[in-house]
Amino acid sequence: MVRSLLVIGVLVAAYVAIVARSDRLPTPAVDAVALAAAQSAQSNQPYAAAVGLPAGWSAESAILTRTADGTMTWQIVYRTPANDPVAVKQAVDPKRAWLVASTAEGVEQGTVSVAGATWRVFRAEDKGQVAVVQDGPGTGDLTTVVLGQAPQADVEALAAALRPSPLSGPGSTP
Repeated sequence: MVRSLLVIGVLVAAYVAIVARSDRLPTPAVDAVALAAAQSAQSNQPYAAAVGLPAGWSAESAILTRTADGTMTWQIVYRTPANDPVAVKQAVDPKRAWLVASTAEGVEQGTVSVAGATWRVFRAEDKGQVAVVQDGPGTGDLTTVVLGQAPQADVEALAAALRPSPLSGPGSTP
């Protein structure tokens, strides 16, 4: 009986050794552009999604949620070619608490020009995150945060690829 258990143990160990395992389950890519367009038409807000990212980038989730302070937030999570997560968050006239949470409580570090627009840079060194923020120009406009555990160049590349969805909902003009 002991020999039988030993043989079974060796077979199980061999099986475990040769079967590929991953510590991250694969997630299907989502069509962030289509989801942003649908949400924009429904809410009459020009939510953005990335267009023309280099090979290896993928969108893995997109959702519209209401935060604890009542702010409606459009969020898309992307993965870089190095598998780093980078999120795009957008809200209309967000409260300061939303900005603090959306930048992972980062400290403002100045500005950077991304695709001809000025973005504020925030760093949360303790969390290994960097964010770029573009404030809406006026009341009723979207504020955009791009935050990631990725090199700042990747965060900026995602910000540069963002394109607002056309509004085609009720009350909008083509």
